[in-house]
Amino acid sequence: MPLELSVLGLKRGTVQVVSYNPAWPELFLAEQRRLQLALGVDSSLIVHVGSTAVPGLAAKPIIDILVAIDDLADYERYIPLLADLGYTFMPERVFADRVFLPKGLPERRTHHLSLVAKDSPAWRDPIRFRDMLRADPGVRQAYQALKEQLAAEHSDDRASYTAAKAAFIERILDKEEA
Repeated sequence: MPLELSVLGLKRGTVQVVSYNPAWPELFLAEQRRLQLALGVDSSLIVHVGSTAVPGLAAKPIIDILVAIDDLADYERYIPLLADLGYTFMPERVFADRVFLPKGLPERRTHHLSLVAKDSPAWRDPIRFRDMLRADPGVRQAYQALKEQLAAEHSDDRASYTAAKAAFIERILDKEEA
């Protein structure tokens, strides 16, 4: 079994938080190279975010990726290129600030990619939050405890799990700005 499939993957809509795996950054770098070649964007515009990007932090075993593009209105030109890499376009996942595409079968999603506008809050905020988690062990521990609690409460409802984390993330980002 390829390394990616042995350490990544979660059924769509479910939540499971697992111990940090040091293979996650390597798997991101491999995916970053594939994306850079396919999309023709600079590697600095393809970043690893989310909990799998924070050493030591338990996470859902799915690699979260941001890809910054000049104008989000041009997202459609990237869809065929991403589809060739195994990402699934879902029109209901086109939002004002991002276009979300999962990779992997619904039974085993391995990557979550968001196309976002370069220098937008949708680009900056996830990177800022990731960097704060990397830098502050207290914030990282509090976030992990929250995620584990929410995963136990919402194991079959990822939307509720994600929504319940939002207030914590917003509070941390506001604190950092102050």
